[in-house]
Amino acid sequence: MILRRILKPTIFTTLKGIKRSCQSFVKGMELNELVRHLENYAPLSLAESWDNVGLLVQPSTTSHLVSSILLTNDLTEAVMEEAIRKNTNMILSYHPPIFMPLKTLTRNSWKERVVLKAIENRIAIYSPHTAFDVVKGGVNDWLASGLGKGTVRPLKNTLVDGKLGTHKVNIVVPNDQSKVDELVTKLKQADENIDVNVGELLHDVDVNFKCNAGSLVKIMNLLNSDFSEMLKRTDVFSLAKVPLQDTGIGRLCTLEEAVSVETMIKRIKHHLKLDNVRFAPAKLGSQNDLINTIAICAGSGGSILKGVKADMYLTGEMSHHDVLDAVSNGINVVLGEHSNTERGFFKDVFSSVLSVMLDGKVGIHQSTIDADPIIIT
Repeated sequence: MILRRILKPTIFTTLKGIKRSCQSFVKGMELNELVRHLENYAPLSLAESWDNVGLLVQPSTTSHLVSSILLTNDLTEAVMEEAIRKNTNMILSYHPPIFMPLKTLTRNSWKERVVLKAIENRIAIYSPHTAFDVVKGGVNDWLASGLGKGTVRPLKNTLVDGKLGTHKVNIVVPNDQSKVDELVTKLKQADENIDVNVGELLHDVDVNFKCNAGSLVKIMNLLNSDFSEMLKRTDVFSLAKVPLQDTGIGRLCTLEEAVSVETMIKRIKHHLKLDNVRFAPAKLGSQNDLINTIAICAGSGGSILKGVKADMYLTGEMSHHDVLDAVSNGINVVLGEHSNTERGFFKDVFSSVLSVMLDGKVGIHQSTIDADPIIIT
């Protein structure tokens, strides 16, 4: 009896201690919560309309605890095998491995095999792509950070709907107080977020408000069904989109102090950790020409940079004819290869940002295999 009295509390206390110890070592975050953090950092609405971004592969179970993330610029078969070896349960791939629609999931193409391996091994795949390009502090700002002190602004700011709505509606009705009150009440019932303004005209009343496109359909149906006889005039105006500060496509960098072409190329190679880049000198230019403005676009920048006035273009790749156009217009062109102008963002910036974002609950690993497929020899 004495032995039992001594052992019982001792075992119970030990088990409680083990439980607390195990809980303190539990790491991870639910996939849905993790995705919310990523979308708060770079909303998917910022991505280009043609892009395929966000959560591309999701395990079938309702709950998916992410304890380890692998960061990669391109999700190749080799990188997928690396993720499996490292027991990763989520891959953050800058480029979306699913871009064009997949009509089948077989072993016939490498992209299908990558998706199949992710599904079989319960690995989630998330791709931010152009959302990371345009966001403040994203890929293009990282690319600009290695060029020298100066000012940086987007080549084209991202436009978004204003906070008050996408449309303005002006309605003219007879000056009948009870009818106007009824109209205002029903408008607010249709959209509780609108702010209805009422102003008196000479013989009539002007009712105006701003709303979003979704509410507009509902409101127009209301007006046509319940108030059609009292409407004297209805005008609907589309509101201009609002540019987001420091957010948008590409960047234009203006240096505090101009430097030679040679110096700028050295800075670029150092920042991208490359021994070589491709360089097309401006027509009639020389290595001693001074560079004050650099227009940049991570990845493939031919269409984005076209027509931009600058002393130099920096991007990953451009077509032969786009390069000819640029140098003929007196612009130096530096090409670092597509993914070389993107990859450093994950290594130099985002891995640390992500660790703080996730409160250190998820292990973050950088792919050691991911590399640009083009090698300059």
